[in-house]
Amino acid sequence: MKNLEYSDSELYDFEKGRAKMGFGPGQVWAVYDTLDAMPRFYALINNVISLDGFKVNITWLEPCPENAMEKRWLCSGLPASCGKFRLGESENIDDHAIFSHIVNWKKNIVMRNIYHVYPRKGETWAVFKNWKMCWCLDTERRNNKKAFEFDLVEILSDYNCDHGVSVACLGKIKGFSTLFSRMNGGEEMVIPVRGKFRFSHKVPSFNMTSLNDNSTFLELDPASLPENFNSFSFSEISTISGILN
Repeated sequence: MKNLEYSDSELYDFEKGRAKMGFGPGQVWAVYDTLDAMPRFYALINNVISLDGFKVNITWLEPCPENAMEKRWLCSGLPASCGKFRLGESENIDDHAIFSHIVNWKKNIVMRNIYHVYPRKGETWAVFKNWKMCWCLDTERRNNKKAFEFDLVEILSDYNCDHGVSVACLGKIKGFSTLFSRMNGGEEMVIPVRGKFRFSHKVPSFNMTSLNDNSTFLELDPASLPENFNSFSFSEISTISGILN
């Protein structure tokens, strides 16, 4: 894993959510990947060997494709952080800095070694901008994976294996780097089941309310935003008064 560098959050301390004392057996943690250091790898904590020096035994969760196109996507080296995952190799990890956040998951009732990771209501996710499943057939895209751009969405409903998931687009609050709010008019949409690989990764977020007008907004964890994030094109929302009061 490469060294990770990211800016500090503006209002909320996200480091509290990944404190060493919070690790325990049976948890699944998101780990920063080797593509662009976004939290797309998943690790099951088997045992906490030491918290002082930090050492845990983990088993990696590997994406489990459900059809030929998904298999081709994964074989192309494109990322997948949403769907079904199977148990992979186990190892001891002593680098606390690679862990991002605890992951919500469900275990497959029939196949006990399969883990389901899907967006849940209230979470914030990055989704690939202009996503197409046929990216896996595009040689230029496959060879330039670091050219990804993202939109950010708030999850409005739990993922449904028949219908997909409802989301609302987020816009950046003017004057801040990591504060976002729902776009005017909502701009809600449904991402269908066939679009599950459009989800890039979950971005830890913290809900806040303006003291002046009770409007709500989200601060996003800067460690889960790419280095070139500020070059992305986001719709701006007028500054919310009372944020720093």
